[in-house]
Amino acid sequence: MMSYRITSTFIGLFIAVAIIFLVRRDYIHVRHTIWWLVVAACSVIVGFFPETVDWVARWFGVNYPPTFFFSLGFAAVLIKILRMDIEFSRQEREIKRLTQRLAILEKRDRAPEDS
Repeated sequence: MMSYRITSTFIGLFIAVAIIFLVRRDYIHVRHTIWWLVVAACSVIVGFFPETVDWVARWFGVNYPPTFFFSLGFAAVLIKILRMDIEFSRQEREIKRLTQRLAILEKRDRAPEDS
């Protein structure tokens, strides 16, 4: 049976390799790559140094370190989802503006010329 150290390290390295592959194939933007490489690095650090989670949890006053770890992960996921929603809303707004501008230009081009 694999220990959680090996599992966590393997998951982190797998995420890092997958992200690098996706960037090279131009499937993911570099701005999003940084986020995922941080996740991979954290997973590798926790794999190599699991006592880091215990130390950080104690520093924040959490008695049961896995609770802190999962709460931190949940907060990170919520932040990522919020950033995605903000970006999606910005893109929708921009698409609407571009559509309106295009409609104005098309109407202007079809208008009869006063000669």
